[in-house]
Amino acid sequence: MTWRNVLNKQQHNQNFASAANLKGERSKFVDEQPTIQTSTPPPTPPTPPNPVPSDILGASLPFVNQYGWTIDTLAQGAKALGYPYVSHGLFPRGGAELIDYFLDDCRRKMTHKIFDKMDGLKVHQKIRFACVTRLNLTKPYIKRWPEALAIMAQPNNVLMSVEHLARLVDDMWYLAGDKSVDMNWYSKRGILAAIYSSTELYMVQDTSPEFIGTFQFLDRRLKDSATFGRIVGDVNNYVDVAIRSAIGILSSIYAVGEILEKRFLSIDVSTLSKDTSTLEYEPLSKLEINSILNPRSAGWKDFIVIYGIKDFLQMIPYMLKYNITSHELTSDANVGPKYDVFIEEPFIGPDDKGNIYLFDGIDSFNIFNMETYNWYIMKTKFDEIFPKNTLLIYKRYTATILPNGVIVFLGGLLTYKPVSMNKIILYDTEEGKWSTLKAVGDFVGSRELHSACLTSDGRIIVYGGKLEFQQVEPDLAVLDTSVTPYKWTIPQIINPIGQIIQHTTVMVNNTFMVLYFGYNITITGTSTFNQKAFMLDTSNLSQYTWYNMELVKKDDMKGKVKLTTIWIIFIVVASLVISTLFGYLIFKCYKMRNKN
Repeated sequence: MTWRNVLNKQQHNQNFASAANLKGERSKFVDEQPTIQTSTPPPTPPTPPNPVPSDILGASLPFVNQYGWTIDTLAQGAKALGYPYVSHGLFPRGGAELIDYFLDDCRRKMTHKIFDKMDGLKVHQKIRFACVTRLNLTKPYIKRWPEALAIMAQPNNVLMSVEHLARLVDDMWYLAGDKSVDMNWYSKRGILAAIYSSTELYMVQDTSPEFIGTFQFLDRRLKDSATFGRIVGDVNNYVDVAIRSAIGILSSIYAVGEILEKRFLSIDVSTLSKDTSTLEYEPLSKLEINSILNPRSAGWKDFIVIYGIKDFLQMIPYMLKYNITSHELTSDANVGPKYDVFIEEPFIGPDDKGNIYLFDGIDSFNIFNMETYNWYIMKTKFDEIFPKNTLLIYKRYTATILPNGVIVFLGGLLTYKPVSMNKIILYDTEEGKWSTLKAVGDFVGSRELHSACLTSDGRIIVYGGKLEFQQVEPDLAVLDTSVTPYKWTIPQIINPIGQIIQHTTVMVNNTFMVLYFGYNITITGTSTFNQKAFMLDTSNLSQYTWYNMELVKKDDMKGKVKLTTIWIIFIVVASLVISTLFGYLIFKCYKMRNKN
């Protein structure tokens, strides 16, 4: 999770989920829990067979002051709901998962408490009100809060704590009315993060009545930072996540990313088959692409456009054009209308007219026609398919455009809540209309940071992703869009490769799906960078097979080929020498036998 991803200015609406749901109807796109049915109810309520983790976490909070942020607290919460004591096994990260839930819950409660009480306040008063409201939510657990801080400081939990702090200060600034899109957007949040975290540390040591000392400390820090220059927020400490995209053109995959020399490369797939064990890649022009943040790309005919942010300081849209025939990479001034530079989703398309789409997650598409080389913005009525008064921000989905011009949105987060994979959001680019569709077939769990790849026969192959910090089930599923309603199937997988997030997939020859890079995610939620490539054979509709691939740099590949040739020559020569010697010895033995 990057600082820019966590503090995406479009994500401000995420935090209204709780407030909006309290004011209106709960979104029908949130996952539904299966209903447990019994025949004749026994005299006393039975123990529910499927404990709901969020229910247990919520029921555990009253026991924190007695047992701390521990497994024992989770066990007491499960027991209070009538679940077996051993239900705490649902939480492999123990107390860290309870803290994770608590921080989430506090952020929602803060938003609800101050949502409609900001009118008439100045900006600095709004920020103070938000900080005080959030600090008050920690007061009931203040004696145990040092323990929570220690757990959050552990290496495995640092990312979680940073993410929560980043989202918290972004919520506060948005509620205070901040609309900045320049460098101040970062500095304000970095400064407030420093102020809030230092105030919280002061609070755990404060012995004054009703924490008067804490709030005085907060006032002094806010006054000190009034010019936004006296405290420096170090955004470099936030973990970077590469946003990657790829296009398959002719016999190569052109990939764009943020990984050192692999920022812009072509991968040769001209000889791809089940017998292929290596994929040769060649780094392309790097001088210009190195300065682009959040790059995404799209290909049309003989060129590729690469679109992102020029650099960290300027924060302005920037576009490059790469000619795959002449290998020229040129900057392009035609970057289109002013657009939210913090949107992290890739291009959708192109469609058969050469249009590529960027959806802002609220109501607008920024469209670039690669045939005419013109940009335009299209406003839509995304909110019409949701309950009234629902504040929307849709992110971390996959979007696949079908030959008929319908964009299929799968998974992701809708105002901070996971979208059911069985309730599919559609946008018809021809009619300009949003709709929804309930898919049938196998159950596929909600997810984000996954991939989706379209085959020529209308299958969308969905792979990987995560839900919060956990793996998802199944890791691979197939949505058939050639039938009505769409149908999910879960094929048998041969040679499974584990679960990967934030990766790239590209279809080759309508048979093989190539996957590369991303992060391997374990059952406990930890992740490591994936430097491998994999190929999925999709020719058998009921049984898919994974193959491991080694990514080899072009020059290194030549060296390997040269070395292999030398070894072949050596083996052939050695075989001839050995055969000659062996023949000579047989001949000598034959001669000696005849003499005798």
